Amino acid sequence: MSTTVESLFVIFLLVFFEISLSLQLPTLQRKLLKDGFHRDIQTIVEIPLSLFTQREGMKCRCLYKEFLPSSSYVDTFQLKSVSKHLGFDYVSPTLDIEKPEYQENTFSIFSILIYTDLHVNSDRVISNVTFPIHLRYHLPATDYRNFSIMNPGVLIQCNNADYIGEIMRTEQIPCTPKEDILCEWNVIKYKSDVNDIRVEVPVGNTNHTVLVVIGTLTVTFGSCLWIVYKVLNTKIKQS
Repeated sequence: MSTTVESLFVIFLLVFFEISLSLQLPTLQRKLLKDGFHRDIQTIVEIPLSLFTQREGMKCRCLYKEFLPSSSYVDTFQLKSVSKHLGFDYVSPTLDIEKPEYQENTFSIFSILIYTDLHVNSDRVISNVTFPIHLRYHLPATDYRNFSIMNPGVLIQCNNADYIGEIMRTEQIPCTPKEDILCEWNVIKYKSDVNDIRVEVPVGNTNHTVLVVIGTLTVTFGSCLWIVYKVLNTKIKQS
């Protein structure tokens, strides 16, 4: 009987410990803002202040590893102009923003680094970043095209505090985008309601092909006749 009680007690402690760890995990929230081909991705990370050894005057930064599929891209010139205003810095490959999706490698995943600060707010440390993305043009179809943007990797680096939450691994990454000095960044475990963002891309409807072709030819032919009429009418008046 005592063995059974001890086993139940151990199971209870394990469950309690697991729930306690789950409640302490950082949380990630993701939203896709705006409509059409020009969108914004908002990412909010909240980390319990109790997961840091130093709580007064702590200085920590957050780094997002974003992975964009070939159906989307970021405009580096746009990022350069808006990043300071939106409170982040970045490292991004130079991409051909004019290339449509069907000319891009379907299996390409583009990695973008987003640097930002962590701010203490009451009992939590928060990072809130919004950056613009764009959708590539797709071939016509009978319905919307869909693709997914996976959740980012979240890394933190502190100068005067230690993170005591669950660390998946450490990576050597430049301290800032403007220098080659490497810092040790901790890849932290977090919880999120979603694993990715589903994106619908507006495309031309192939069911409307005949209507579009007839309409285009009619407008073009009518415009040509109108131009010829105006030219001939002008010459007759001048003569």
